[in-house]
Amino acid sequence: MKKLISNFTIQVKHALEMAEQVTISDIVNEIRQVVICGMGGSAIAGNVAAEAIFSEVKVPIILRKDYELPNFVTKNTLVIISCYNR
Repeated sequence: MKKLISNFTIQVKHALEMAEQVTISDIVNEIRQVVICGMGGSAIAGNVAAEAIFSEVKVPIILRKDYELPNFVTKNTLVIISCYNR
């Protein structure tokens, strides 16, 4: 756990580098809500991401800590699944 915590900043930097390569401009106007899924430590990443973009996002961000997606998810929902597996 100590090693994971000490490498956290490296993981965040890597995640930001990966995010810069993603383009969703074609669908951004169609997104009506964001659902971030994750359990345990993966849910923490979703919490951090939601807080980091809260003031910039104009749609609801829902954090889901379960195995099933909510019934309101449609083609206009951006679903982000956070999972860590060694």
